[in-house]
Amino acid sequence: EVAALLDVQDTLLGVGGESLLSTEALRHVVTRLSDEGLTIEVFAMDGAPLFLGDTDTPTPLLTEVMAALARVSNMVTNPVAVTASTRTRTVLLRDDPVWTLTMSWAAQSQILLQQGGMPTTRFRRVTGQGASQPAVEIPFARRNDRVEVTFLRMNGQRG
Repeated sequence: EVAALLDVQDTLLGVGGESLLSTEALRHVVTRLSDEGLTIEVFAMDGAPLFLGDTDTPTPLLTEVMAALARVSNMVTNPVAVTASTRTRTVLLRDDPVWTLTMSWAAQSQILLQQGGMPTTRFRRVTGQGASQPAVEIPFARRNDRVEVTFLRMNGQRG
């Protein structure tokens, strides 16, 4: 199963061949293999967001990455989890909109994957984490705006 997940990673990133992603998109993607599975993290940078403003409208960058992920997803049968997170906002509000926003980001990412051909039955979790799990130390950093797609391990079953 690990070898199959690493093949997904290598095909997406172009290890040993041509990447499915543009050079610009590759700058926004990191992967990690853990006990949970293979996580592909897509993150924003200053001047290169994943969504337009504070909406759930995906940018061409996110659309490109999700389309490529949908293409490589057929290499394995593992279930999938989608999680979205954002940076901390400078103003504290009674009804913090980041929870709703990140849930919308995760749902839109799921839709993009489905439009690319990933079956609905593969999704096990689609969650928004608000700003509760920053990726970097500076909680206000744009880098904390991200979507993670995890190909979940199948408890020893072949993927």
